[in-house]
Amino acid sequence: MRYYLIHPKEQSSLIFVDIRFKNKKFRYSTGILVKTISWDNAKQRLKRNQENFFQINQRLSKIQGDISSYLADIKLTQITIDMELLKINFKNIIHPELNHTTKVEKEGILSLYDNWIAAQEISGCKSISRIKRYRVTKNHLHNFIQSRYNGKDKLDTISEKYLQEFYNYLITEKELQNNTANSLLIALRMFIKDMQKDKLISSEISFELKLQKEIVKQHVVLTQDELKRLFNHKCSTEILEKAKDMFLLQMYTLQRISDFKTINSESYNQKDKTFKFYQQKTGKYIHINMPDEAVEILEKYMFKIPQLADQYYNRVLKKLFQEAGFDDKIQVITAIGAKKTKIFVPKYTKISSHTARRTGITELIRLGIPPKVIMQLSGHLNMNSLERYIKLNDSESLKLIKNSWKGRYND
Repeated sequence: MRYYLIHPKEQSSLIFVDIRFKNKKFRYSTGILVKTISWDNAKQRLKRNQENFFQINQRLSKIQGDISSYLADIKLTQITIDMELLKINFKNIIHPELNHTTKVEKEGILSLYDNWIAAQEISGCKSISRIKRYRVTKNHLHNFIQSRYNGKDKLDTISEKYLQEFYNYLITEKELQNNTANSLLIALRMFIKDMQKDKLISSEISFELKLQKEIVKQHVVLTQDELKRLFNHKCSTEILEKAKDMFLLQMYTLQRISDFKTINSESYNQKDKTFKFYQQKTGKYIHINMPDEAVEILEKYMFKIPQLADQYYNRVLKKLFQEAGFDDKIQVITAIGAKKTKIFVPKYTKISSHTARRTGITELIRLGIPPKVIMQLSGHLNMNSLERYIKLNDSESLKLIKNSWKGRYND
């Protein structure tokens, strides 16, 4: 087995462990967050400059010893062990506080779901927004159980009928939009599938449910005139200026916020003005050059990407675009069950970090860059995914076609 940092180039990182058994590799997070400068990769332990280094190193040694003893017992007794059971036992050794073999009859849906959410959080592989969605789902599930099942949350009540009832409850009683209810059901489905793997819930339960039709999300993409307005806007505070710089750099790099924040000064080559890095979500290698406007911003921060926490960044962006006068009304369609509602909201309320990525991709299309080239830069794996990011109005489409043919066959 081997301990290592999952993000060795960041200021802090979770310690992960790889365990090999019968030519199979099992990977787990220990849930321990440490400063990267305090990690001794050769010894796979913490240095003395990390707070609580002794206690943490003791825990790592205990995990290693317990796993070694467990594997030795398996080899000694020569028993045949199910791989799913092996995974559960590894989890129990690494995280005894989340014991996955607790007797089912003593645990209900909600307590198991709580443990599952905690395990997802400890793994470090899920975003803060994803964990938040799991918790929101659990709260709705709790209210549903209180309302429909008098607080009884036994595992054997879970069935296709039960899941359909829960979904209908979200739509009819809680009046959630179709898109929101569907996303919560997906979150619950992930939990149930993991419980099926651990043989705590029947594997015969399927998810062939009758769902309401989702509304295609209306994403905001800035026009060229709006980009000029943003670029020339003088911010009233330093935090708004920082958010503006982050937005523009994110647009130039074409990256989602999770990948954008992993880019550091070591990823940047000042000689050829390029960033080189691996995307977290896809693992794809990205090599993208920066225009002079982006280099000017990078120089302000000594070629380090400015950072704001995700949710705070999105809140500040809305303030930035409100200050910059992006208050023209746009239409938003919502759907609850079969009922659709059209409302008009100021454009700045729909601005988020993802607006930067969508705008950057659309801007390259406006400039006539081939979609295949854009995919190499953005990390999209297929055209269908990329097309959802492109938003051209009619005049931009006509202009793009006209310019493509202009002077093509003239001497």
